[in-house]
Amino acid sequence: MRYLQILLALLFIASCSAKQSEEQQYISTIEPAIEDLEAWISGPVYTYDKALNTWITEGGKPVTANDPTAMPVNRYLEEFWQYPDISPYVYVGVPVYFVKFLAPAANLVSSDGFSVLSKFNSMTPPSSIKTAHDQIASCIQYKVEMAAEIEQSITTNYFLPNLQESDPCNLLEPALANLEQYIEENK
Repeated sequence: MRYLQILLALLFIASCSAKQSEEQQYISTIEPAIEDLEAWISGPVYTYDKALNTWITEGGKPVTANDPTAMPVNRYLEEFWQYPDISPYVYVGVPVYFVKFLAPAANLVSSDGFSVLSKFNSMTPPSSIKTAHDQIASCIQYKVEMAAEIEQSITTNYFLPNLQESDPCNLLEPALANLEQYIEENK
């Protein structure tokens, strides 16, 4: 009977240390991935969002937002996608802006984002943080796919991209906060 109690105590201790090592292993791999995610968001994603929200004239010249002859780039894209019979070349300079600024920015978002996404997808988070981890990965995947679709759309005559209806990135900030709290509590 005494041996059984000792054996159970050893098994309990082993399972606790295995759980702790699982958490520690996850934390040691997620921290660099979060750094990469933050660099991706503040670099390529920021540049892409800026290019997408820049106001341009029909000639493709960037202007201030209060210029009555201009629209934001994303509105031109929506117009081209909503009305495929309108040639993008009606607005002579707009395609030049798309190719020169928006497509390269979208390419960086998708290529660099794929690297960040691969890191997140290669991890197995502990069950207590799995939801937040998956929400972050879903946001990265959405941004990567959206940027790739837009880049492809620009380089292949503006076909309508197949984008998700809902944006999972609405959950990014709370998910990151949960993940950072988890790291802090389990470090």
